[in-house]
Amino acid sequence: MADVKQCADHKAADGIELLDDLHRSVDDPDLRTFALSQKVSQLREKGNMPAAIALSETILSDSREGSYALTSLFDLFNMYHKDLENCEMALFYLNELKARYPESALTLIARSDMGENVSNIKLAKRVLPEEPLIEQETILPEAFALHHAYPNPFNPSTRIRVELPESGELILDILDIRGRVADHMLLNKQAGTHEIPYAPKQLSTGIYFIRARFKDQIQMRKIMYLK
Repeated sequence: MADVKQCADHKAADGIELLDDLHRSVDDPDLRTFALSQKVSQLREKGNMPAAIALSETILSDSREGSYALTSLFDLFNMYHKDLENCEMALFYLNELKARYPESALTLIARSDMGENVSNIKLAKRVLPEEPLIEQETILPEAFALHHAYPNPFNPSTRIRVELPESGELILDILDIRGRVADHMLLNKQAGTHEIPYAPKQLSTGIYFIRARFKDQIQMRKIMYLK
């Protein structure tokens, strides 16, 4: 059991170092914030709650509004409520969620976790993925798009979401940081939105790029694989 824990700690340490490298090596503010938000999860899994809380508060202060601010508030609520059992601080962040994001599904989850009756609260259907609007099922994408893979970082698998305005051949290359092709997928897809599962078999831990080619268009996204 000690060896298993040591292996898990080593993986977590490797993941944190990779996220630190990503944060230092990119200029894009969204990608830098993404790396920090993923580091919060790694620190929490490792049990380093003071560092996870401090980093979440940093993200919250820098982001102010938007999805990263929302997830940081939710992370802080969960850490105080579930990990530290500090009801006073959990209630503080719950009230922040209710004040700033009253219609968010994450706020609804937090309210339920704190014992509030949320059965009579109606959220807009657009925030409930299990109840998509019927009209959305028949609308085809207007343009080719490669979205961020989720989860990311990942192990053992992730899902690559692409939007295709028409049917055709989709080529997905996985490139290493030197631009060499480390993996390759050739797919024939119908027009529409697709989530393509990806589970690498021969990649080493590190940063890679998804290069999606459709017709004469190319888009790229960064991913991180933790082996």
